[in-house]
Amino acid sequence: MTALVRLRAAGLKLTASGGRLLVEPRSALTDELRELIRANKSALLKELRAADNVRYRTSAAALEARRYRVERQLREHPELRVAFDAINAPLRPGPGEQVSVVLGVRCGEHILVGEITVPRERFQPALFLLTVDPSEKPAC
Repeated sequence: MTALVRLRAAGLKLTASGGRLLVEPRSALTDELRELIRANKSALLKELRAADNVRYRTSAAALEARRYRVERQLREHPELRVAFDAINAPLRPGPGEQVSVVLGVRCGEHILVGEITVPRERFQPALFLLTVDPSEKPAC
């Protein structure tokens, strides 16, 4: 089991920032985990950067495809005012990866499409739906 796998299994989120290693939540760090990080810092940074490079290359194309799908949905259905595509959206708030939402809004003859990311622990589906379309009544 690699150091990164052990740290993630302990509930830690690691991020490479330059030559620094950011670890969250700090409250979950034990002396043993701190020592594991110190002993493997360079390998952890290398592994995280490699994963980020792969994720960026694939996610740029995937993000563009998601934007296209949302825009196409609005063009094919003129009665819609908003459309969105969410990835990692939980049914209930909780720890985990950020929620990525591609949001399309019809504004007159124009369609505006963009992406927002929300910390997973703060994402609330009913509140999100009410925010993007106040005419919709949340089910909760």
